[in-house]
Amino acid sequence: VYGQYKRWDDRNPRRALVADYTFGVSVLPGPVSVRVGYAAFAGVVANVAVPDAHVSASGVLGDDFKYPTYLRLGADWVPSAAGYTSAYLRRMGWRIPPRYDVSTGDPIEDQPNRIGFLTAHAEQRDIVEFFDVALGAAIAPAGAVHEARASFHTYDFHLADPRVRKKQSGRSSGKSGEGPRLLVTGGVAGMPNRPYYGEEAAIVPSFRADLGIQVGRGEGKRMTADLTLRYAEPETLALFPMAHYPWETGFVITGEL
Repeated sequence: VYGQYKRWDDRNPRRALVADYTFGVSVLPGPVSVRVGYAAFAGVVANVAVPDAHVSASGVLGDDFKYPTYLRLGADWVPSAAGYTSAYLRRMGWRIPPRYDVSTGDPIEDQPNRIGFLTAHAEQRDIVEFFDVALGAAIAPAGAVHEARASFHTYDFHLADPRVRKKQSGRSSGKSGEGPRLLVTGGVAGMPNRPYYGEEAAIVPSFRADLGIQVGRGEGKRMTADLTLRYAEPETLALFPMAHYPWETGFVITGEL
């Protein structure tokens, strides 16, 4: 159960408490992984992957099975001498707000319900263990720079479990392999013109800082606290194209018995 901002159902936006659910199946026929499921607020979700080759394709069929609201095809975290490489194409179906006749209040059906946001991405992670680079370009509905950022992080930032971090690298950032994980990202983010949201094309500075503290006792209990602060995060802009380059913050605590 979660809170949703219902912007499309009422001309007087309101907050509502709604329920969502998901279910699905996974099939592993040899080297291929197939997953199919259904989410009440998304639609049919499918993923086909070849884990050993690091390639996958994903999609979501929403709007009562009438529109592909999400498509992704590419390679993820392919090991190389320079770290881990990802390259993929992604298409997201942005919902266009309805328009109404000011005199009658009737909806004006002169535009599609959705428009596709197609982007191309290339990412290099763990360059000499400490650096990441991410590049992204918008292809449709118009060409634009979507992301050009570089990150510095602790060598084990992308390994969440401190026991795995210590085992894989042979290092220890603290007692029993626990210690702070830090990432700082800087660069630019951009979006194409979005007149249906009242937003113009722009390229703005983009910033992100993450701090994770993990405490454990050998192979037993552990606790994790993660804090993040972000401005103009490209992933947020892609998911919420009506957002005007927002600040974000988050704090998560998890524990293991």
